[in-house]
Amino acid sequence: MGSLLMSATLVTTVLCPALCHADTVYSNLGPGSSYYSTGPSAVESGQYVASDFTVAPGSGYDLTEIEIAVALEDSFGNPNSVTVQLMSNAGGSPGTVLGSWVLNNVPSYTNTAITPAQTITGITGIALTAGTAYWLEASAGDILAVWDPNNTGALDDVAYSYNQGSTWIVDSGEGNEAFAIFGTPESATPAPEPSSLSLLLLGLGVLGLVSLWRRALSSIGLDCRTFASASR
Repeated sequence: MGSLLMSATLVTTVLCPALCHADTVYSNLGPGSSYYSTGPSAVESGQYVASDFTVAPGSGYDLTEIEIAVALEDSFGNPNSVTVQLMSNAGGSPGTVLGSWVLNNVPSYTNTAITPAQTITGITGIALTAGTAYWLEASAGDILAVWDPNNTGALDDVAYSYNQGSTWIVDSGEGNEAFAIFGTPESATPAPEPSSLSLLLLGLGVLGLVSLWRRALSSIGLDCRTFASASR
């Protein structure tokens, strides 16, 4: 019984974090990750655009996923990609790059239909500190992209750079760029790797077989003792 109870505890501890969805750290998206497709901010060639957000006090997070409403307006024959970066806050402006990702084949912009937000998943190794401000930045290289506005009325600080992030122009409370940040609380047990999960399941199977084997031996021993008593 003790072995089976320990097995059940292991299953709950390991599988639950793997199946639970990450928490929303910040989001200005509407229901169903919706946003407006009109009046977007242009992300021009050579321009960086960044919008700030603050992690709520009380709990830090490990960043796992980013949703950002970017789309392509004109590639000018260049590769269609947008670079997204998470940056620290340096005195009210974007600071150090904490993580960088490239979105390839960004969908074309249209002001008549909502294009699903682009999603960056599988992020690991970036901790978001409780009560701390960060910046989410987008740059389009040699293409013209757009960053669609949110539909919740949220206004954040927005910053622009025309020299690859060396200096920034910040407009306080003027940014409405649509995005969401997801993560797992730092106190949560990390989800197991597939190989670790396989080993765990194999171990649980062995424990089950051992339990059955012990029950079988116990039953055989009882029968033998009963037969011996009857013979006497």
